[in-house]
Amino acid sequence: MLIYGIHAVSAAIDRGFDIKRIYMSNQGDMKRREEVARRCTGKKGPNIERLKDKKSYEKRLEQLGLKRNEIDQTQGIVAELREFPYRTLIEVLGDCKDEVRPILLVLDSVTDPQNLGAIIRSAAFFGVKGVLLPDRRSAPVTATTIKISAGSFTEVSVVQVGNLVNALKELKNAGFWIYGLSEHAKENLTALEFSGPTALVIGNEEKGIRDLILKTCDFRAHLPAKGGFKSLNSATAAAVSLSVVSFSKMKFENGP
Repeated sequence: MLIYGIHAVSAAIDRGFDIKRIYMSNQGDMKRREEVARRCTGKKGPNIERLKDKKSYEKRLEQLGLKRNEIDQTQGIVAELREFPYRTLIEVLGDCKDEVRPILLVLDSVTDPQNLGAIIRSAAFFGVKGVLLPDRRSAPVTATTIKISAGSFTEVSVVQVGNLVNALKELKNAGFWIYGLSEHAKENLTALEFSGPTALVIGNEEKGIRDLILKTCDFRAHLPAKGGFKSLNSATAAAVSLSVVSFSKMKFENGP
């Protein structure tokens, strides 16, 4: 797996991701790239491969599978991960034990890697402990996801699960209340109180949350629309919903 851009590569080094190799262009402004390279010095791996000119740099990245529009966004530095460090649900639940009212985000059939990246960025902003997604019919974390997340992928644990219904049941057993976002729901999300551990389920913008997943939720609610459109894309819906949940929790903790 490849990640690119100075900020993303730097964040991956800080988090101790398993980086196999770093590819660097020796052209243009080298100052920031050299800072990243120095931070790798003395550590076990990664090797640094320096490409002497633009042509050889681009050719090398094409061999690695990057497309032209991706190469143009690399800022002259690419890191090759051995694998993305997904975490387990048990690990994330362990992280939540120290939180009074933790928030988890559950994604059902979000297939656009750019939307996933934007969602991870919003999750980091609102202090979400983990993002759960199914290992099928869902976008995995890709180089595009990491780029769009702007480094926030190091702040939020991402969990792949085999069965989303079973995962929700595990969350319930751990004390979480499950809230499903649906434009067809009668409840208004802004009218609900989120006083305990909360898992917010966001579905695909075209089909929403699948029926079985929605039935597993403790609550089903919609975002109130003022205009003619009744729904938002998954990334925007996640950001707005997380702001509602976070503000409600803040009121609950701090009083009116």
